[in-house]
Amino acid sequence: MSTMDNQEMMDLSWKQKRFRMAPWTPGVGICPPSSPSLFGSRDRRISSNMLIYPDRARERTPHPDNPATETTDSRLSLRFGGGTLVRRLLLAGCLVLTMVLVAVGTVLLTLHLQDNSYLDTIYRERDALSLNLSHNMAAMKNLSEDTQILSNNLSLLLDSVFSIKEETIAGLVQNQTEILQEMMKQGLLYQMELQQYIHLQKSMENISRSYLRIPQDSPLLENCQRIDQGTICQFCSAGWHFFGLSCYLLSAQTRNWQQSLHWCREQGAHLVVINNQEEQDFLKRTVEMPSWIGLSDRDMEGQWKWVDGTPYDLTPKLWFQKQPDNLGNEDCAVLLPGSMWNDDKCRKLYSSVCEYKAGELHLPVEGLQDELLGP
Repeated sequence: MSTMDNQEMMDLSWKQKRFRMAPWTPGVGICPPSSPSLFGSRDRRISSNMLIYPDRARERTPHPDNPATETTDSRLSLRFGGGTLVRRLLLAGCLVLTMVLVAVGTVLLTLHLQDNSYLDTIYRERDALSLNLSHNMAAMKNLSEDTQILSNNLSLLLDSVFSIKEETIAGLVQNQTEILQEMMKQGLLYQMELQQYIHLQKSMENISRSYLRIPQDSPLLENCQRIDQGTICQFCSAGWHFFGLSCYLLSAQTRNWQQSLHWCREQGAHLVVINNQEEQDFLKRTVEMPSWIGLSDRDMEGQWKWVDGTPYDLTPKLWFQKQPDNLGNEDCAVLLPGSMWNDDKCRKLYSSVCEYKAGELHLPVEGLQDELLGP
């Protein structure tokens, strides 16, 4: 044994003698190791008295010749208990307190684990929200760029619309002026034709009155019909084809639909209006090239109109198979040689067919007709 250990034993022996302490025996007056510091102050006081003053405890042992001592020992026995009962109570208290501590610790551990789980969930949600925020910020940036591009495109579109509007208005004004001029021109032509017709009627009346002889091979007598009052002869101008009650002129020069319409009006006619299948068959035999006819839906898509105002629903629909299809904005009708109608772009160049009502020559009576007819 070392010198330091000997010194410590000497110091302990000196303290025991000074305070009259008995040697310490393990397990005497000590709470079980589970919770040694949780006893009440009175129990600690008793334990310390038993440990520090063992001689006094021995002095209070029962003595047969001293009743006072016996009474004191009885009080001490009641005060400290029967030993076994106190230890049992202390042990039970320690167990109960230990169980309470274990339960509290379990609850606290459970709460701690729940808090950790909740915190982990919050951290994950926070990371997810942060990621979503980053994505949203990127999307907002892209959206802002797209908005700027759309704004620029809108500005360009508005500029184009304004430019087109100005050009369209200018074109409409010009077209309106041309139409008014054309109407005035057509009005003058109509007046001239009316005067010519009146003059022709007067001439015919003069011829009838003067009993002029008409050669039998005259074009005026090619299409005559007898009626009750005499004879009516339909006739056409030179170079025109007669069919039914109309005269037809085929133009060899190609024009667009609008130009063809104007050219026919200059001839005192209009683009042909097909009223029945017989007229269609006649034109199929006569027309040798694709030719414009007087049918279009330029004013409103799908509403076809004849140039002379004849209702479209009252005429036969002699379209080629699967026509009209308005492929590429086709608004004008063209007659194909030996075939049917087709819708086409009005700006294309085709021949045209003009039509006007045939003139009439009235011969007064059948008897006079024989005299008027030459050999």
